[in-house]
Amino acid sequence: WAATETLSDAERAGIAEELDQLRNGIFASANAQSNTGRAIFGGDTPDAAYVMDGAGTVTYAGTAQGGTLDIGSGMEVARGITGPNVLDLVAGGSATDIFAFIQTLAGDLRGGAADPGAAARDAIDGFDSALATLTRAQTVLGARIAWIDTVQQGQIARGEARSREGG
Repeated sequence: WAATETLSDAERAGIAEELDQLRNGIFASANAQSNTGRAIFGGDTPDAAYVMDGAGTVTYAGTAQGGTLDIGSGMEVARGITGPNVLDLVAGGSATDIFAFIQTLAGDLRGGAADPGAAARDAIDGFDSALATLTRAQTVLGARIAWIDTVQQGQIARGEARSREGG
């Protein structure tokens, strides 16, 4: 909708405000904490996964790796997924993250681009890239959960077999 040529500057500014709200919501979600109080997407950091400075620039503050979880029988699985694995994307051939991407688009819609409609049209590919990155991360996590379930079922079956043998 922001890409149409018939929108007024005030209407584009309203869409930019909605983008700001979306960005703030993603920022809050990116800093969600587990039941142990650690940032879910922060890797091994005990602090927030992302920080925002006074200018609104968001930076990843977590670690590059999320650590591993011992699931028994000498097996480990990656404990989590870091923020960049979920929120980094490629837009217009350049690497960025969802925070900078949305901030740039909102600025473009407020008049920061010579042609805000074209900037909005160009942003569609970036949103597609963000969705692909998110889908990939979801697939990775799903595979890890399936592996944990498989290992757990094997452990249960071995425990039951030992019980039958001993009793």
